[in-house]
Amino acid sequence: MSSRSRRRAAAHLALVSVLVLAVLPGSGVAQGAVAPGGTTRVSQDQNGGQWTGASTEPAVTPDGRYAVFLTTQNADPLDNSPTSQTDAYAVDRRTGKTSLVGIANASPVGTVDPGNGQSVFGASTTRVSVSDDGRYVAVLTNAVGVDAQQSPPAGVDVYLCDRDTDNDGVYDEFDAALNRRETYCTYVGDPNALSAPSDPTATRATEPKVSGDGSVVVWVAPGKGGSMRAVGLTRDQTGRVQPPAAADFADYAGSLGFTHWPTTSRDGDYVVVSADYTEDSPPGAVFGYTPATGQLERVDVGPDGQWLKGTLVDRRVAVSADGMTIAFDWRDTGTDTQVYVVDLDPDDDGVRWTQNNGEPFRSTLVSRKTDGTPGTGGSPSLSADGRYVAFLTAAAGMHDGADLGDAPPCGYPGLSDDSLTTCQVVVRDVVVDVQREADGLGRLPAALASVQAVCGGPPQCGTLLPNYLPALTGTGAEVLFQSSESTLAGSDTNGVADVYSRRFTPSAGVAGGALPDTVVGAASSVVATVSHTGFGPLPLGQPVVTGPDAGDFALEQNQTCAGTTLYETGQCLVTVRFTPTASGNRTATLSLRDPGGAEIATYGLNAVGVAPDQPTPTPTPTGEPDQPNPDQPQPEEPQPDEPQPDQPEDPAAAGVLAVDDAQAAFGESPVGATSPPRTLVFTNRGGQPLDLTGASLLPTLPGGTAYPGDYAVTSDGCAARVLEAGESCAVSVTHTPAGAGRRDALLRVTTADGQAPALLLTGAGVAVSLAVSPAVTRPGRVVLVTATGLPANTAVSVVLAPDGLTVPARTDAAGRFTASYPVGREAETGVFPVQVRSTTGQVLASTSLLVATTTAKPPDFAGR
Repeated sequence: MSSRSRRRAAAHLALVSVLVLAVLPGSGVAQGAVAPGGTTRVSQDQNGGQWTGASTEPAVTPDGRYAVFLTTQNADPLDNSPTSQTDAYAVDRRTGKTSLVGIANASPVGTVDPGNGQSVFGASTTRVSVSDDGRYVAVLTNAVGVDAQQSPPAGVDVYLCDRDTDNDGVYDEFDAALNRRETYCTYVGDPNALSAPSDPTATRATEPKVSGDGSVVVWVAPGKGGSMRAVGLTRDQTGRVQPPAAADFADYAGSLGFTHWPTTSRDGDYVVVSADYTEDSPPGAVFGYTPATGQLERVDVGPDGQWLKGTLVDRRVAVSADGMTIAFDWRDTGTDTQVYVVDLDPDDDGVRWTQNNGEPFRSTLVSRKTDGTPGTGGSPSLSADGRYVAFLTAAAGMHDGADLGDAPPCGYPGLSDDSLTTCQVVVRDVVVDVQREADGLGRLPAALASVQAVCGGPPQCGTLLPNYLPALTGTGAEVLFQSSESTLAGSDTNGVADVYSRRFTPSAGVAGGALPDTVVGAASSVVATVSHTGFGPLPLGQPVVTGPDAGDFALEQNQTCAGTTLYETGQCLVTVRFTPTASGNRTATLSLRDPGGAEIATYGLNAVGVAPDQPTPTPTPTGEPDQPNPDQPQPEEPQPDEPQPDQPEDPAAAGVLAVDDAQAAFGESPVGATSPPRTLVFTNRGGQPLDLTGASLLPTLPGGTAYPGDYAVTSDGCAARVLEAGESCAVSVTHTPAGAGRRDALLRVTTADGQAPALLLTGAGVAVSLAVSPAVTRPGRVVLVTATGLPANTAVSVVLAPDGLTVPARTDAAGRFTASYPVGREAETGVFPVQVRSTTGQVLASTSLLVATTTAKPPDFAGR
C-alpha cells in the first residue's frame, strides 16, 4: 500500500468497515500547553557552538537527516570566502558533519590550496534545494567558472552539485590523493548562455528546485519573460549528473505571465508553479504542468469550485511527493493572506483532477483559528504524503501556545499584526481537521513549532521575534525554520538568524478494564485502548508482554496496533487473554513499542488465578446394607450378550452427571460462519436415576467474558429425560462466532433436583477481511472485492445494496477470493453495504462503498 493510501485509510474508517484502526474524536490541548516536542539549533558547529554568521532558507530531506541552507558562516575548512558572502551548506544531522556545497571545479577563484583545481564559489549563493537522499543540491549563484566543462561567462545561474561523485554512499569526502573534495557542480542553466554568451538575458535564472529523485531541475528564466523551464537530467553509472543538452530542456511560456517558485513531485513528472496570470484581475494563479506531455492545468480552485480571486503573496507553492496535493497562500481583495490545501485526487484512483475531466477534488482553507474563523497564513510547506501542512501565521487563537502581546510586526506580506503575536510557525493535520469538520466537531488548535524555551508569563508561548520559511520532513514529524529569536533552544547570543528544528514527540496513553479472577486453565480477556497524545505521527511496532508471569498472558490476533501509525485523536486496540497456569496473583506488563523496539507506553496486567473447584466426594455408606424385600420383584440378571449401560462407580451413590468434553473445543471459525455441529455426551455416573430438564447456555462465564449468542443447541437429547445409572444422552451444539478472537461460553444441563454441571465451550473467531477498491466510485464503474478469512473452498456471493446484483465467487484453500463487481450505471448514490453471503443467504462479511456522481465537492477529503 502506498503512503498516500495509508494516509487515506487512517481517516476513512467510517466508510470502510474492514479497517480496524479507528480515528476517533478527541479533546483538544489546553491553550498554553503546547504539543510535546524539542527544539534544536541546526546551524551550529559540531560541538553545539553558535555561529556568528546568519543562516537562512532551510531545506530538509524527507528523513530529516540532511539539512541544507544558506549561511555567511565559514564553517568548512575549505571555505575562505568573505564573511559577507552567502554560501550553501549541508549538515548531516546524524553525524554532525557540516560541509560546504558551493565548490567550484574550474579555475580557482579563491583557492585554499592553489593548483588543486577546486575552490569556493567566487560569489554568493542565493537559493538552495536538495534531493530526497541529500546527494544532489541545486544552487543559484552568480559565481563565474564553477563548472570545468561548461559555465556561462556571467550572470546568475543554476548548478546541480553532486556530493557523492564516487558513488560510495558517503557524502562530501576529501580525496587525499587528489587533495580535493569529491563534490562536483554541473551547470544546468540555459544552454543558450553557452552558445550566445553575449545575450545577457540568456544567463539569468532564479528559483531552482530539484526533484526528490534528482531527475529534474526546474527554474524560472526572468530574462525570457519569466518562463518556467524543466531540465531532464541524465547520469552515468556512478550517478554523476551529465551536462544537459538543449534537447533536455522543456520550456513553457504561454500566456501565464511571469512564473514563480516552481516545485515538483518526487519523480519530477508533475510541476506546480505560481504565475502572474493576466487573465485574472488582480493577476495570479497556480498551475500544474506535466513535462512529459506539455499539459498545463490551472489548480487554484476554491472550496466552492470556483477559481480563487486575488493575488499570490509569497508565490511559493508546495506539493506532496506524489503530486496529488498542493498548498499555497492567497490574498483576496480586502483580506489577509491565507493558506489553502487542494487535494487533486481525493478518491485515490491515481487520476489527478482537472477542470474538465470530471474527477473530484477537495479544497480546504487550513489557516483557520480554533473557533473556525479564518486567520492569517503564509509560506506553506507540505509533508511528503500531504497530510501535514506547516505555515506562518500572525493570528491570535490559532495554535496551542499562549499569545504574547506587544510583539513586533511580522514582516510577511499580508499577515497583519494584531498586537498579540508575530510570525509564528504552526503545523496542522489536514486529515484530522477535515474529518472533525465532517463529524460536526470543533477545531483543534494548530501545533506551535516556534516555541520559546522560557516565557515571562504563560508557561509556553510563541516567539517575540518573527520566524520564516518552514520546511517539513517527509512524515510531518519535524519542521525546520529560520528565526532570529534568542530563546528557541537555550540562550542564543549571536544576534543573527539561525536555522532551527522543532520535532514533535507524541506518546500514547493506555486504558483498559480489570481482568477478573479466573479459574486455572480457563481464560478471560481485557481490551486495552491505546490513544495518541500530543501531535504528529506515532508509528507503532509489535506490542509485547513482559514480566514475571508473562506466560499467562497472550495477545489476541485481533489487536490492531502493530504496524500502524496513530495520528492526533487516533486510537487502536490490544486484546490480552489471561490463562492462569497457577493460582494466586499473576502480574505482567503490556509494552507498546515503536517499530525500532523502543518503549512508548506500558500498561500493568494484574490478575488472580483461582484453583478449580474440587468435586465433592460421595459419602461412603455406613451400617448394614438394606436387605431386599422378598415381596418385591427383583430385577432380572442381565444376559451376557445384551449391551450394558455404563456401570456406576458405586451403585448406591446418588446420580452424578458427567460429560466427555473432547468435543467441546470448536477451534477457529471465520466470523459469521457456522461450524458443523459437535455432539456432547452426558452420562449418569452415579447409582441412582437423574431427572434432566435440558441443556442451556449461560449468560456469564466466571473469570471471563461469555459469548452465549455465538453458540446454539441444535439438538437436545437430554431434555425431559430420566437418565438411569450408566445411561447417556447427547446434546448437539454449533458455533457461529460473531467477532474475532477467543469466544467462549458455558453449557449447562440441569437436573430436577438442582444439580447443574457446566461444560466450558471454547472457540475463536477469525476476522474476515473484506475490502472494496476503490472505496469511492461512480455509477457504471467496476470495483474489485477482495476477502480473506472465509471458509475454504466454499461458494459465496457478493451483493451490493443499491443494485441487488449477485456476483458468484468461490474461496480458495486459504479462504480467499477476489471478484470484480460492476456498479450499475443507474445505481443510486450514497454509502451502501457490500456483503459476502453464504449459499444459504447468511451474511459472512460486510463493508461499505460510496457511490457518488461527478461533483466538485467530494464527500470525504479525509479518506487520504
